[in-house]
Amino acid sequence: MNKIYIHTKCVIDRSCLEPVMPRRKDIISNNSKRPQRPIFYWLQDTPLGKELFIALYTKRCRWAKCSFCSLPSVSSPGDVSEMDILAQVHYVLSQLSAVEKNSVKRVFLSNNGSILDTCTMPVDVLDKIFTVLNGVLVRMEIIELETRFDSITEDRILSLLDKLHRISGTTKHRPSPLQLQISAGYETQDPFLRNRVLNKGYPEEMVQGVYNMLADIYHRTGYPVSIDENVLLKPAAFMSRSDAIAECAETVRHIQRLGDYFGLPVSVRINPVFVADGSGLHEQFLAGDYIPPTLDDVVSVLGLLEGNVTIPIHIGLNEEELDVPDGSFNSGSERDRILRNRLQKFNRSGDFGIFRRNVKVIEDADVFL
Repeated sequence: MNKIYIHTKCVIDRSCLEPVMPRRKDIISNNSKRPQRPIFYWLQDTPLGKELFIALYTKRCRWAKCSFCSLPSVSSPGDVSEMDILAQVHYVLSQLSAVEKNSVKRVFLSNNGSILDTCTMPVDVLDKIFTVLNGVLVRMEIIELETRFDSITEDRILSLLDKLHRISGTTKHRPSPLQLQISAGYETQDPFLRNRVLNKGYPEEMVQGVYNMLADIYHRTGYPVSIDENVLLKPAAFMSRSDAIAECAETVRHIQRLGDYFGLPVSVRINPVFVADGSGLHEQFLAGDYIPPTLDDVVSVLGLLEGNVTIPIHIGLNEEELDVPDGSFNSGSERDRILRNRLQKFNRSGDFGIFRRNVKVIEDADVFL
């Protein structure tokens, strides 16, 4: 198999966008004296069931150039031992009740960078993490890995699939083999915005080359690797509200087309951008050139997608304690409280109708523009 789709659509005014130099605060992480604790973790609802999201404390992202991101500032400047990384996983599991452990259907593993980069996450450690999770979370069905596209290789994917299938038969509660899912931070279908402004370093040929490779693996082995893409809402300064909403919706539609074209299961996580302390976007925010998106904008994106997409959608609503004052998509108002509650319900059900029911409780509601 060797096929490429490529087609992307320009739906924003690129003339108003300016390239941003990567910038982050070079600070020592709060975790530096306690490497046996993860950066953060939480349980969240999805239509599949409970998802355990873990950001492991490891050596920081080697790319560290994305203009909107300051995550490297809370990771380790040096190597973290295998023993300490495994201790982080055991710590998270020790904090869950028996009921919570039995409710977990998917584990999202991140190290705030690229978990398939062997310089930040040694191969043997990740394999051992799989074994630990499998032994404790007996109803887990999917392990999702957050990584950069440039760290995804055929040999590594085949090795991970082999590991998952070897350990899958060790619990009687699991009806089918463990599935592998990849989250690679695509962010936007617009290559100018993604690479010239956000500094992601992902040519479209690289992205679709990975899709093609995973499709070929599925064709040869019968084991699908699903793709769960991050999509950013208003990731750059000088973007108008309407452009940001339209571009986000178009990216979701583009990802669905990629899934259809390559024959791969795909889903998206729409993340309204917050201003991360010390990022390049933070500098533009301080200069008055960037206004964060709102929860109303998120709902408006869903309005454009209703009836047009069928892939699973999750809304990211966590600022990971990195947002600056007034730099979040959540203002804390009563209106935002109601919208946030509805978006959380959407995350549990995938039901667009949630935003049409009892809409009068939101004063002057303009949902689904």
